[in-house]
Amino acid sequence: MAFCRFCGKKLEEGAVCDCAEAVAEIKEKNAAPEKNTAEGIADENTATSAETGIQNIVYAYNNQHNENTNPTQDYIKRVFKILKKPLTESKKLVQSENYVFFATVFGIQACISSLIALIFSAKEDSFAKAPIAVLLTFFVSCILNGGYIASLLGSYKLLKIKKTIKEALAMAIVRSVFITPILIIALMASLLSAKASILLILISVLASITIIAVGNDSKNIIDENKRFLASLSAALIFFIILVLMIWIVKGTYFPGGMPATFRIFF
Repeated sequence: MAFCRFCGKKLEEGAVCDCAEAVAEIKEKNAAPEKNTAEGIADENTATSAETGIQNIVYAYNNQHNENTNPTQDYIKRVFKILKKPLTESKKLVQSENYVFFATVFGIQACISSLIALIFSAKEDSFAKAPIAVLLTFFVSCILNGGYIASLLGSYKLLKIKKTIKEALAMAIVRSVFITPILIIALMASLLSAKASILLILISVLASITIIAVGNDSKNIIDENKRFLASLSAALIFFIILVLMIWIVKGTYFPGGMPATFRIFF
C-alpha cells in the first residue's frame, strides 16, 4: 500500500492522489508543453480547461490502474471495508456507481438463500421440490432486496428527506454484506437442524431492520425526531413487504401444508 507524500492518503500501488498538492505537481510538470501549445490563449477559460484536463488525467490513470487489478480481490477488499466502516463505505458506494459489484453482492446473497432452500427440499418431505424451491428463493431474495430499497425511499418520501435512490441502494448493499455471513452460518446449520437454520434466517431479518435504524446518519437528517420516524417507517414498510411475500409464496413452498418445524416460527 502506497501513501500520498503530500496528504498521507492511502493509495493503490501506482495510483495518483487527487489532492490539491498532487494535482498542482502534475500541473507544474505539464506547464512547459502547455505553454508552447496554448500560446496566445491564456485566459480564464483556458486555465479552467487545463485544470479540468489535469483532473481527468488523474481520474483516467487511477481508473485504468483499477481496471488492471484483479476484480475478485478488489471486491473482497471492498466487502471487508464495508464490514469495518459501513456508513463510510456506503457513501463511497454512492459515488462509485460500480453496478457489477452491486449485482455480485445481491447475487451471492440470493444464491446462498437458494442453497438453504435446496437443503430444506432434500430433508423435508412437505417442502417444495428442489427446482421450484431454488428458483423461487432466488426470486424472493431479489424481490426483498428491491423491497428494502423501496422501504428506504418510501420513508424518505413520507418525511420529505432529500436522499437519492443511489443512497438507498448503497444501504441495501451494506445490508446484504452484513446478512450474508449470517446466511452462510444458516446454510451450514441447515445440514444439522432446520430449526436452527430458520432461527438464523430470522436473525438476518432483525439485522436488516437494525441496519435501517443505524443507517440514517445525522449529516443527512439533522432533526433527531425526523431521523427516528424515518427509521421506524422504513422498518415497518420492509416488515410489511416481508410478511406479504411470505404470505404469497407460502403455498408454493409448502404445497401439502406447513409442517410443525416451520410453524413454530411462522
